[in-house]
Amino acid sequence: YDTDAAAPYYDRIMAIIRHRQSEDDACLEWKALGESLSGQEIPDFSLDTYRAEYVDAPETGKNDTVLGRYILAVLAQKSMVTNRIHTSGNRLAGRSVNYSEKGLSGLRDYWQLLFRLEEEDR
Repeated sequence: YDTDAAAPYYDRIMAIIRHRQSEDDACLEWKALGESLSGQEIPDFSLDTYRAEYVDAPETGKNDTVLGRYILAVLAQKSMVTNRIHTSGNRLAGRSVNYSEKGLSGLRDYWQLLFRLEEEDR
């Protein structure tokens, strides 16, 4: 985290975080901040658009869609958190697999991993 780079925006970021508001209002404030930082208009989020992009993509291109990249980021985050918990000796994480070290990528590989682990547990 680059706190020096974020310092000029600290007050605005904290105001968004601290302000009680609906999820939609918060999204609008984050969007406005992003637009002011980038100088570009950010299109409104459309789950239907991104879902269609993912579903219509060929199997080899799904990881390159907005949802595909999101899924990969979620899997990497989950792997990092559970591995940190697991390696600390705390059993809260249960079984932990470093997803990226296994050479896996994408949702299809994740499902295969789950089925493989389930078979090993039997």
